[in-house]
Amino acid sequence: MVSDRKQRAAFSVAGIRNMPMVRQHIWANVTAAVSMDVLASMTSRQIGAVIAAAHRSYHNGRASTGAEITDCGAIWIGGDINRLIDLDDIRGLPAQ
Repeated sequence: MVSDRKQRAAFSVAGIRNMPMVRQHIWANVTAAVSMDVLASMTSRQIGAVIAAAHRSYHNGRASTGAEITDCGAIWIGGDINRLIDLDDIRGLPAQ
């Protein structure tokens, strides 16, 4: 078991702000990949490095797609397009 204090310290070391939903999502992915016994044996700095790597990998993967759905109901398409398009406009397009 990793104490709440150690977990908070690890997220702080990783530079992840105190956003509970984000932290829960990251923690679920970390604990799916690393056993709790291993995490419990690590320092908060070591766990922070694992958290930072998971967070960085997630964002690098998202960036590599060239598109991202935003919180405002739109999709950002990068690359040569660089446009924010409303999802309702996309839903109205005929299926190919």
